[in-house]
Amino acid sequence: MPGVAKEAVVPIEATLFGVSMVLVLARLFLRTIRQRQNLTISDWLLVVSLLDAAALLATDTASYNLGGMDEFDPNEPKRSTEDQINLMKISFTGNYFYDTGIYFPKLALLALYFKLIPQTMPVLRNTLYGITSLTGVFMVTTCFLDTFWCGPKVSLNWEIDSSCTTFDSKTVFRIDWGLNFVSDVLVFALPFPLLFGLQVSKRYMAGLVAIFASGLITVGASIARFATVDTIHAWTNV
Repeated sequence: MPGVAKEAVVPIEATLFGVSMVLVLARLFLRTIRQRQNLTISDWLLVVSLLDAAALLATDTASYNLGGMDEFDPNEPKRSTEDQINLMKISFTGNYFYDTGIYFPKLALLALYFKLIPQTMPVLRNTLYGITSLTGVFMVTTCFLDTFWCGPKVSLNWEIDSSCTTFDSKTVFRIDWGLNFVSDVLVFALPFPLLFGLQVSKRYMAGLVAIFASGLITVGASIARFATVDTIHAWTNV
């Protein structure tokens, strides 16, 4: 079953990247120009997230240009060996920008939570430490899994006759997705106990709830991605 049309993948990704860039630049403008403050750790992690997204867009564009998003057609001319190797290298590199890079926005949000959750709430504060540590472990685990799934010889991932590549492994995809999903849910759920202790207007509270609840979009997108890739094998939906 087909997923998103291959011609639409890069434009959609570029549009989402453009929106993200505008939002990040707006936050940096507010912090440095309007508030006249130095960038926080959360701000810097957002900048890293944006750079990672730019690198992912670049690798996806290169993959598209080499035919990496084409449906299999036995009648098409066979790609040259050089193009096949380049495509496998690009696919392997892109794994880092997506599977590992996806944790940078989570870390940015957790860094923000350290400013929002006071020391006077020790249980929630300790939970924040635990979730931050777990997210870091998941991130490192994902990076090592993507690198060494086929063994210590990493170049197997771009050898023509190799029987193992990280990019094509459904097991790697499922493990990476599971770690990402668990961290998404934990980061999403963490701040809600904080809301019950705030003494603010109903309008301000509604705004905070809406902001934190937007994490549902991330969780929903993650579930949809898993369903389309794992069930109907629509890799263009990644």
